[in-house]
Amino acid sequence: MTVMDATRSTEDHEAAVLRELSPTPYACSSIERLSGGVMNTTYKGHLLRPLSDGATTIVIKIGEEESAMLPGMKFSTARCVAEQAMLQHMGDQPHVVDPETHISVRSPNLYHYFSKSNTQVMEDIKDSQSLDDLLHSPVAAKMTTATAKALGESLGVWISYFHSTCQSRINAELSEIIRRNSDDIAQRGEMTKRKALDTAHLTEPARSYTLKEMDVGCTPEDIVLHGDFTIRNVLIKDSCLHIVDWELCRYGDRTQDICSMISQLYMSFHFHKLDAAMTMLQAFLSRYSPMTEELAYRIVLMTGIYFFWVRLYIPEPEADVAQLLRLAADLIVMGAERDRKRIAETFLGCLFTNL
Repeated sequence: MTVMDATRSTEDHEAAVLRELSPTPYACSSIERLSGGVMNTTYKGHLLRPLSDGATTIVIKIGEEESAMLPGMKFSTARCVAEQAMLQHMGDQPHVVDPETHISVRSPNLYHYFSKSNTQVMEDIKDSQSLDDLLHSPVAAKMTTATAKALGESLGVWISYFHSTCQSRINAELSEIIRRNSDDIAQRGEMTKRKALDTAHLTEPARSYTLKEMDVGCTPEDIVLHGDFTIRNVLIKDSCLHIVDWELCRYGDRTQDICSMISQLYMSFHFHKLDAAMTMLQAFLSRYSPMTEELAYRIVLMTGIYFFWVRLYIPEPEADVAQLLRLAADLIVMGAERDRKRIAETFLGCLFTNL
């Protein structure tokens, strides 16, 4: 495809989006492409008329079955149905406000879903910044311990609420939508995990413990997960955190949400020497409830495994990655063998403070 062809294709796509929106309250004068996302095309739309909540802009997220970044691969749009269903569900829940930090946490409002084109029209969190961008900006070096602690605690309070109270409010229809998404994610995720293990040169007994964990299927203890609960998917605006990108929501072990957040915060600390990230991490864990000894050991084990999985995407110095992988192997063994004494000497020793 030539540059001219690509430009024409983009213009045609944008014109189609504007046509679909034109007969609705979300008609836009113009749209602009936003960066990010492999399987979706996302735009900011400038509304012709403000919405009833005063919004003058919207976010338009279109789920694609194919991606130019991953030629030859197809993706199920079940994820689009699942994400919009979860956004509707979360929109019906009260905002979570941490009584200690007074930071509120919520998800963006979903305004409308065009099922034929897999297009979500949602709230634009204007002037927000992702937690990832914040941590890797010059501001992070000046962030106070109190601020980092408050952010971590608020995330811990929110994910605890989501893992407990929200579960009882999920009806049969939503549950079935999420189960279909879970099946699709499991098929794709299995290939990635096997690839990570095959290239990791993981020694025994950590390798055996990891294989055993990967072979565990669905269990009665599985709950609905966010599925991609990371610093990339937390937007900050004033004293409110917004949890975005729900398309990987699925049934699974709660440690998957917990450890995905741990792994990203720890890597910000490990690779970029950001003390604020470690403060957030430990504050996050301090407010996850209920914490049991069994859950604490599983978090240690799964954190080690997550370090191996995400290393596939880390363009960091080889020596730093090797150090991380040694720690990962140690954590896997410590968690599997319930070695509380050794865990106490690591950054996850805080898990056992009140146990």
